[in-house]
Amino acid sequence: MLRILEDYMADHSQQHLIELDANQPVNVLEKQILAKLNCFNIRPAAVPIRLANMDEEEEVIEDTETDELMRNLAPKNMVVYSIVYSICDVTTTVSVAPRFRWRRSRWLRYCPVALQEGILSPGRAEFACGFLDKLYLMSTPEAFANSGPPHSGTSTLSKLLAERYGAKVVNVQAKLDPKLAEEKAKYIETVRQESTEAAIEQVKKKIKDAQEAAAEAARVEAERLAAEEAERQAREAAEKEAAALAAAEAGEGEEGEGTDQLAGLFV
Repeated sequence: MLRILEDYMADHSQQHLIELDANQPVNVLEKQILAKLNCFNIRPAAVPIRLANMDEEEEVIEDTETDELMRNLAPKNMVVYSIVYSICDVTTTVSVAPRFRWRRSRWLRYCPVALQEGILSPGRAEFACGFLDKLYLMSTPEAFANSGPPHSGTSTLSKLLAERYGAKVVNVQAKLDPKLAEEKAKYIETVRQESTEAAIEQVKKKIKDAQEAAAEAARVEAERLAAEEAERQAREAAEKEAAALAAAEAGEGEEGEGTDQLAGLFV
């Protein structure tokens, strides 16, 4: 295996080869590789950058309104890159500019990684990061690690290494994608059926309510008409009774006058 690695390193371009001593501690190796990377004529890639003071204990109010949160995060100085001098063990951080302000993205405080997966998840201020000139709020540390430029070459490199050493690449995401697509289709079908049933029940309820309202209106109208008819009949009966009383009084008056006239004749 060592001989194969040596042959591969010998055939590789020396401009893109870094040799390190594996006997050194990890922190020393990290500083050495950062120092050597600064010596290469490599154009730095645009990578997402976390807020410089997020490692410190800082009170972050998650209930803050979006505009106020963006105003608070916009003037934060972000660390663009670090220059490490392995000899004197000095690290220098360089910021964008003293008065640089990050611009808010179109997603505001929603996590763009979660939105790409179809999930509406609000981001958290402790996972705020800047990419190019925009400010993004991630929902989880995994979302921050997942953000960045596509086609970074990890899949291609793993396939080449597996092909060279006779290994096998196990892509968990590729294994999960068919199952996730199947579950997503089932979920969509379930939601569609539930929505259809709920809509049908709602329409039936509206029709039933309309029928009940129409029946109630018809009943009220029938009662009103019956009351008006009863009132009309009572009024007619009262008028007839009044007319009969008036006729009776008129007859009694005429009979009294005739009696008086007969009495006068006898006298």
